[in-house]
Amino acid sequence: MTSNAAILWDYSERAATYEHRADYDRAAIDRLLQHIPQPHLARAADIGAGTGKLTRPLIAAGVTVVAVEPNENMRAIAAQIPGNAAALWMRGQAELLPLNSNSFDLACFGSSFNVVDAEQSLSEAARILRHEGVLAILWNHRNLADPLQASVEAAIGAHIPDYAHGSRRADPSATVLATAKFAAVDSFRSAFEYTTHRDQYLAAWRSHATLARAAKSQFENVMQRIADIVPHGDFSVPYSTAVWVFRKRRL
Repeated sequence: MTSNAAILWDYSERAATYEHRADYDRAAIDRLLQHIPQPHLARAADIGAGTGKLTRPLIAAGVTVVAVEPNENMRAIAAQIPGNAAALWMRGQAELLPLNSNSFDLACFGSSFNVVDAEQSLSEAARILRHEGVLAILWNHRNLADPLQASVEAAIGAHIPDYAHGSRRADPSATVLATAKFAAVDSFRSAFEYTTHRDQYLAAWRSHATLARAAKSQFENVMQRIADIVPHGDFSVPYSTAVWVFRKRRL
């Protein structure tokens, strides 16, 4: 089965630059894992794993990870990154997971919840989780109050006046709780600074499907405008890892 969401959000052309995105803050991962008894014995499903941005810190924390990623190009790049080798990588979609029922302690959507069919994907997440297993939805958000990031937003707006970040910056709680399959247990933000290089920063923007969809034929013009703003060499970008945590209800 290929979902409409998968068709609309094809990352094949953006996979090569995806790894240039910021890593998740380790303090956020640590707090998330506090909701799981004995994380070093836990099994996690990283749903929409991409190139392993969330897979690797979970592995580093001692969690056994099954990484599910529908995009062949993403999986091919992930296979070249040594830190991903400890995970079991599988081809599959959030709406029809190739995973056994009641077999995971943690199901994660790391920057992937906006590209799936929410109702089907949450039903599948509930299916694979053990009793009182944990669902986590994570995003990395740039601090838009930072002068450089504010300038970047203004540059985007100059070409796309109605540009919006979509559900990437929205609280998913109402959607999750509407299923009646989960109870909210925690939500938080963990601020951090991500050191990057001009080339990496621009490459990360090329992986940004939300921008590409909004910009359409103006995408290269937007990229050039961002390039005109970004300093040369290394610089820091203020981020926060936003996390929403839910627990599977007893049905």
